[in-house]
Amino acid sequence: MNLAFDQSTSRFTLVRFQAGGRAFAVAVDQVRGLAARTNPDQGQAVTIAVETILGLAHPDTQPPSERRTLWLLRSGQPVAVEVSEPVRLIEVAVGHLFAVPPLIAARTTLKGACALFFEADSTEPVVLVDFLAATGLVAVSLTHSGSTGNGTD
Repeated sequence: MNLAFDQSTSRFTLVRFQAGGRAFAVAVDQVRGLAARTNPDQGQAVTIAVETILGLAHPDTQPPSERRTLWLLRSGQPVAVEVSEPVRLIEVAVGHLFAVPPLIAARTTLKGACALFFEADSTEPVVLVDFLAATGLVAVSLTHSGSTGNGTD
């Protein structure tokens, strides 16, 4: 995974979001844009719920008005990934990232997890994910071109 790294401050820039009631982040260079929730009937791009990509068992319970779309580019095609609020840009110091050990990464059902970090004033970890390595994104984006991302396709 390529992370947007600022050598002058030794910090990574990430997009933080919620999924399944937990905090996640992705490298800012994997995100091409952020928008209000897309209408799956527009047909302009594949729309996938982030819970599907990450392999989470339960979809997020936030109402549609509190969901946002992260725009990614996969194989030259736009992919809309629906995430839950709050969505924000954050910076994390290099020393605060803890890589997921290879044995745990191989055994977890959470797809694309590559590191953990803690935000100030929080005891819950934020999981850094690599959307490009998450097999859910590759499989869903290539096989469900008309997917609404709600698991009913």
